[in-house]
Amino acid sequence: QMARLGLQEGGEISADELILTIAEKNRNWKPEETQVLRTHADLVGWTESDNIPTRTEGDSPTGIGRGKYQVEMDSLRREALKNNPKEYQKYKDFTGSSTTYVNRYKNFKEQNNIPLTKKEIELFKNPDLDFSQVPEDLQTAMFYTDKLMKPNFAVKDLVKGKISHNDAWYKY
Repeated sequence: QMARLGLQEGGEISADELILTIAEKNRNWKPEETQVLRTHADLVGWTESDNIPTRTEGDSPTGIGRGKYQVEMDSLRREALKNNPKEYQKYKDFTGSSTTYVNRYKNFKEQNNIPLTKKEIELFKNPDLDFSQVPEDLQTAMFYTDKLMKPNFAVKDLVKGKISHNDAWYKY
């Protein structure tokens, strides 16, 4: 709501509300359906980090999960597995959550003819983004685009009430 009020007063729309506005229009969602995705993000954020955007997994500087949604950093995952050769081999060339979130966000914006902001361009220069250092609205925007573009995520079923928030979180 605050982002929309700011826009009415001539301010900029937040990154997360921009994504939701586009999704709502492109998918012909009703406002209450869009609200379901907002609620889902809030519930996942609460489960993962108590909705603390600067949180690191275990409140440790080396915690793999970062930010409000505990998006995993590839470099920290590899570091954590370096003494386990079998597990390390599985992940050594793997690009995980942070890379996927960024790529889906970039692709969503490109597909909708929305240029990256200067701040986003600067942030995305790091191929292994630490989400605990990313502004909260951008973390949530990337959470949304991850779900909107994830091939097997049943976002339509979620917003239509066909699956619960718990099922969406557990299964996807």
